[in-house]
Amino acid sequence: MELGTAAASAASVAAAKGAGGAAIGGAVGGGLALGTILVMLAKKPRSEKEWAVALISTAASSLGGGAAVMLYFGLHQVLNSVVPIEVYLGLMQLGGVFLACSLPGWLLVRIAFNTMSKYQDKSAGDVYKDVKGLLP
Repeated sequence: MELGTAAASAASVAAAKGAGGAAIGGAVGGGLALGTILVMLAKKPRSEKEWAVALISTAASSLGGGAAVMLYFGLHQVLNSVVPIEVYLGLMQLGGVFLACSLPGWLLVRIAFNTMSKYQDKSAGDVYKDVKGLLP
C-alpha cells in the first residue's frame, strides 16, 4: 500500500469517527422523533396535559429503554466498525431500537390517564374495594 493511500484511508476513518457523534445523535433523534410521532398519531391525546406527559414519557422510555437494550445485547459494538455500510446499518438499527422502546412509555401513560379518569370522582374506599376485587 502506498504511503499516500494509507494516509488517505487513515484520514477518511478519522473523519468518519469524528462525524460519528453527529450520526449517532441523528439515529437517536430520528428514532425518538418517529416514536413520538407514531404514538401521537395512533391515539390523539385528549388534553394538553396528557399530551405533555405522553411526550416526556415517550422520550424518557425511548432513551432509557433504548440504551438498556443496546447495552444488554451489545448492539453498540457495530459502531466501532471501519466499514461504512456496517456503521450505516448499525445506526439504522439503533434508531429502530429507540423507536421500539418509545412505545411502552406511551402505553403506560395511556393506562395511567384512563385509570385516573375512571376513579376521578370516587373515594379512596371505593378505589380500594375495586382494586381488592381484582386480586385473586
